[in-house]
Amino acid sequence: MSEFNARGVEYLVVGAYALAAHGRVRATGDLDVWVRPDAANAKRVMAALTAFGAPLQDADEDDFSRPGLVFQIGIAPLRIDILTSIDAVAVGRAQDLADLEWLEGSAKKPE
Repeated sequence: MSEFNARGVEYLVVGAYALAAHGRVRATGDLDVWVRPDAANAKRVMAALTAFGAPLQDADEDDFSRPGLVFQIGIAPLRIDILTSIDAVAVGRAQDLADLEWLEGSAKKPE
């Protein structure tokens, strides 16, 4: 996440790690990360993944600019899934942004 942060990638941690941040712990074999699927963000995602050392031989910027991608790095339980679509969350809602700010420590916990 530090490479994403350094390059200004628009992302959200979703899945089990997001639930754990809200006190709902469940077992998982991966870290799920949603990235905004647009051209500008895709460029930042590729730069961050390159700096991280991710194996990118099967990926390019276009992949990260379209909804529906699941890009996996590593093997469970140390796997990272980068997603350009998620079904259960309306990304961009004010509450989602409030939750994100709370997780980053820049806002009070949302009600």
